[in-house]
Amino acid sequence: RLLRGEAPPHQDASARLAAELARQARRLSGTEIDQLAHAIVHRLPVRIRYRSRSGGVSVRVVSQLEVRYGYLVGWCHLREETRMFALESVLGVIAEPG
Repeated sequence: RLLRGEAPPHQDASARLAAELARQARRLSGTEIDQLAHAIVHRLPVRIRYRSRSGGVSVRVVSQLEVRYGYLVGWCHLREETRMFALESVLGVIAEPG
C-alpha cells in the first residue's frame, strides 16, 4: 500500500472514525477528535473531561475504548469498571501515555 501511495489501513480507520466522532462529539476540537480516534484505533488510553447528566464535571482516564451508538465505552480507571460516556457530553480529550 505504501509503495502505491496509499495510507496504511490504521490511518484509513482513524480517518473514518474521526469523521464519525466529529458528528457526535461536537464539543471537541479537531485535534481532540483526531487524538480520540487515534487512541481508539491503537487501543491507547485517554483522559476525558466529561459532564454527567446531573451537570457535574469530572475527569476520567479511560482505556480499551470503543464507540457504540453515540457513546464512548471503555474501562474507567476511576470507577474500575466498564463505563459509557455520551459523546455529546465529552468536553475535552487528552492522550495519555500508553
